[in-house]
Amino acid sequence: MSSSSWKISAIWEFYFYEIVVPQAKETALSMAADGMKAEKIAHYLKVSAAMVQNWIDESMSVVQ
Repeated sequence: MSSSSWKISAIWEFYFYEIVVPQAKETALSMAADGMKAEKIAHYLKVSAAMVQNWIDESMSVVQ
């Protein structure tokens, strides 16, 4: 991989994991709090239902 390709890849990875994922997680938790099911949330956010359910489970374990 060239130096410039590596830099672009690193920038994209940072953007995705530090900006996109946290925003999707926050949105998913808000939707779940409003009673929406994980499968429906996943459909709207275009992520897996397992990922959404994991976020919900994580947030519930922090609250307890």
